[in-house]
Amino acid sequence: TWTYEADSVIYDPIPGGTLIDTIHFFIQETITDTLRDNTGELNYRILYSEKRAGEDWKPVNVYTAQLQKSRALRTEQNFTFIKLVFPISIGDEWEGNAFVDPQTVIRVAEEPIAVFKDWSGHRLLQRLETYPLQGTDYFDVIEVELTNADNGFELRKGKELYAGNIGLIYQELMILNTQCSPAVCGDDPWTSKAEEGFILRKRLLSFQ
Repeated sequence: TWTYEADSVIYDPIPGGTLIDTIHFFIQETITDTLRDNTGELNYRILYSEKRAGEDWKPVNVYTAQLQKSRALRTEQNFTFIKLVFPISIGDEWEGNAFVDPQTVIRVAEEPIAVFKDWSGHRLLQRLETYPLQGTDYFDVIEVELTNADNGFELRKGKELYAGNIGLIYQELMILNTQCSPAVCGDDPWTSKAEEGFILRKRLLSFQ
């Protein structure tokens, strides 16, 4: 079981401006079962739950994860991602969204957004002996860049950190769009010029 603290910021275009909604919540992922797929590969069934402070855990979805000889896969809401490749070294690159249609539209605050459009690809940035997070020191940590693409109107940026024998300890995603041209808003930070999309950050609290 992995328990995370998470923050999301949702940008929702409304007449006359942009509504910014910030949510603080908790995520829990628990391996509940294993099963073989039609190729004989072992899959881990993961129950994904959420709650806000003072609430009980609410089951939201069921994901699966698969550890193959050359890669680690994770399937969320019918999207399969290649999270890691093996063996892995600093600078290695791979198409983490190879199984995902980049034109897929997902609704964020009821706005249709091509979340996976123009992703630059996954890349291992660095390996760290230790990494402090939420008052805990994690060991043998790798940092994976999911994407870092910015054309002035669309930002697709993300990274994940994994600790040895634990898994994901930190995730950050920024999927933001704006209609303000780079000539006008080019020097403005995305957090101020974004008109639709979301920012998500989650940090591991406990693992057992």
